Amino acid sequence: MTNWYYHDPSQGRVGPIDADTVREHFRAGRIQRDTLVWREGLREWQPLQRLEHEFGLGATPPPLPPGVANTADTDAAPAAATPTAHGRADFTAALDAADTLRAQPAAAQATAAAPTAAQSSATPPGSASPGPAQPQRSVSPADYAPAHVARRQAAPPPKRGLSGCAIALIVVAVLALPVFGILAAIALPAYQDYTHRAKLAQTLLASDDYKQLVAQYYAAHQNCPTNASEGFRPAAEYASTQIASVQFGRLKDSGECAVQLELRGFNRPQLDGHKVWLAFDPGRAQWTCSSDVERATLLPQSCRN
Repeated sequence: MTNWYYHDPSQGRVGPIDADTVREHFRAGRIQRDTLVWREGLREWQPLQRLEHEFGLGATPPPLPPGVANTADTDAAPAAATPTAHGRADFTAALDAADTLRAQPAAAQATAAAPTAAQSSATPPGSASPGPAQPQRSVSPADYAPAHVARRQAAPPPKRGLSGCAIALIVVAVLALPVFGILAAIALPAYQDYTHRAKLAQTLLASDDYKQLVAQYYAAHQNCPTNASEGFRPAAEYASTQIASVQFGRLKDSGECAVQLELRGFNRPQLDGHKVWLAFDPGRAQWTCSSDVERATLLPQSCRN
């Protein structure tokens, strides 16, 4: 079954309906031969009179008597001249129809004149002529485009104010600030301690060469070396990035040979200027580590005793 649509000035687009319903509306006077209709397969909306062969409407009926005909023509003219632009007509189809009628004026005039010729031939003897046919007016998209399309309204101003997502983000940020502050107060010092402890561990690892020098000197002389001993240099000449000086000697309390490292370059007052002592016990051939650094977390585990 083919679905048909037609345009009603007061209702806009009406349909879908079948061909029998279209015929009933035509016979009841609800639609006329100039009513625009459309079905699937048509490129544009067309007057019903162009497709009357599909509905079997037959020939155009003869005109009414002269007095009645003049009144009908007079009343119908304003209605034809002022089409209503309200409804839900297909605006795209309206544009196509307008372009087609402008491009083919001759064909449109010939088609519009066809019903007039049929009326003249079907007029019975003695009847007055219905008068000259009204010229077909060019179709404009505004004739059957919806009012809200023909008169494009300005877009409403954007709503101001915060959206729900923005408010939620602000609340989360306010609640998260104290948490971040607590984490920073705990994590940042711990990270700094870890960094300085790693640097100090590397410094002590580099001092293994000094331990070897002390052990070799004691094995050869049975005595602890000093910076003035053969094979040793002044304390300042052992300076490096993390070490300001290296002194060789003996601890007063235990009498063990020792290497004293003066720290620098940590950019932290708990380390810079402080000392680390590496003590050598000849009897057990073992080394121990001690320091005057008060904060034990800055020292490697081997130097915390």
